[in-house]
Amino acid sequence: MREGTEIKILKMVANFYHDLFYKNESLFPHQYKQLATFHINRPEIKKFSLGFCPDKDDKRYSGKAFAEYYEQMWLKYPQLARVCVSMGLLEVTREGYKDGLAGGFTFPYYDEGGNLFNMAVLYPEGRWELLYQKDTLATFGIKQAYYDIQDYKIAILLEDIYDFFAIYHLLSPTGIDPCLLCKKIGTNILQKLSQLGAEQVFAIGFKKFTNEKIDLIFVQKTGDALEMLNEILCLMQNERLKRLIEVGLELLEKKS
Repeated sequence: MREGTEIKILKMVANFYHDLFYKNESLFPHQYKQLATFHINRPEIKKFSLGFCPDKDDKRYSGKAFAEYYEQMWLKYPQLARVCVSMGLLEVTREGYKDGLAGGFTFPYYDEGGNLFNMAVLYPEGRWELLYQKDTLATFGIKQAYYDIQDYKIAILLEDIYDFFAIYHLLSPTGIDPCLLCKKIGTNILQKLSQLGAEQVFAIGFKKFTNEKIDLIFVQKTGDALEMLNEILCLMQNERLKRLIEVGLELLEKKS
């Protein structure tokens, strides 16, 4: 169970790195260009509250953006600094503290009520690290997808962040977002999907297993987002949503 102090710190960290990244695009041209290759642009950065922690090679921050911004707080409340160190958000050096997430993009996890409960970090080499690794409900995108899952009774589960935003991009002309990211499908996640109102769930790239709790359909990961989405459309029960997506794909094709 996460302590209240840890949740408050997690909010502080997520907001700090998001504001730093979103409000200072000119300082991070390489990082914006890197994310754009995966269909992550300013609208997605804002919607999902994504952030970036500058690494030690950044001359402005030297891998200490968060550490130095709250330097006086660490001196006044050393117990908070110790909690940050235990969470991996700060690292102890001879000179003081440095950022524990240096070089990583931050992906906050919010529930359907907008409450932050976890965070993942994506590093340039593709490494994906979840802050609370034992969290059985660790699902990214719930806050953003909640109403569409509730309205259309459908969810799309993906295990890869690049596939997540590739599918999200293909659905963007419709304004509909039923996409969720999780690394492993467990009982708690299936229960959560049921609570959210999902009646049909498409799981892309996951190992198949038997399930009686929900209509769970496994879709093979092919590396081609359009191919995977078309397979989903062939199996989709909601005809209204199916037609909306088909029209959206036609619009997207005309723009390209």
